[in-house]
Amino acid sequence: MLLSILEIISIIYLFGSFAIDKCNFVSARNNFGLRERLQRNPKMPPSINGQPLQVLAGIYIESLGNFRAADMSFDVDLYLYLSWKDYSLNHSSNDYLLLNDPNIRKYIWLPDLYFANARISRFHDVIAPNFNLFVDQKGEIAYSTRITLGVACNLDLSLYPMDSQRCSIQFLSYAYIEKQLKVRWFIGNSTRYNPNIQLPEFRISNLSNEYCNGIYNYAIMEYSFKRGVFYFNLYF
Repeated sequence: MLLSILEIISIIYLFGSFAIDKCNFVSARNNFGLRERLQRNPKMPPSINGQPLQVLAGIYIESLGNFRAADMSFDVDLYLYLSWKDYSLNHSSNDYLLLNDPNIRKYIWLPDLYFANARISRFHDVIAPNFNLFVDQKGEIAYSTRITLGVACNLDLSLYPMDSQRCSIQFLSYAYIEKQLKVRWFIGNSTRYNPNIQLPEFRISNLSNEYCNGIYNYAIMEYSFKRGVFYFNLYF
């Protein structure tokens, strides 16, 4: 079941580190001062006194399935929510600025995150690019986009058909090391999934998130699946 616009916006509020009044924002298309600054300044990662930039993340799983034991992978459709501070985008408006114009977004620095264990990654652009970006007066950003992934997962079938599987989605910065950029989960329930997801062979038994620190900083969301015995009996 696809989320409605109001539900998507409500999730942004839940994950975001600041609250946005959905009736209290203006389009950045009309903010010519900000547009001029964006076009004049190069896209560089914002930094505060040389400290690493912290990017907060949250994920909402809209759908998943198509488990393929032969090539050990599955498909997932998700909404990715990010928040970070960029003081070069501060403004004097009392409203939150909505930046949903791709021509403006191309001038804004975005975290160069990629999904490390995804074989296929695809952004959605029907009927328009599926993203939005809000900026408050102090330059704090709330960004969301929709992504479909084909994710690799090492399945252990030794206990089939009574098996349980653990799969993960891992993402990190492509270019910046931990001293430059840190990925952190939003405080609270930062990973969620659509309760209407129905898998023919599995049920989701647990959903958790964690980190893997090193030279590069990973954010990891882990699923635990348990195979339904009824499916096995029905199938055979």
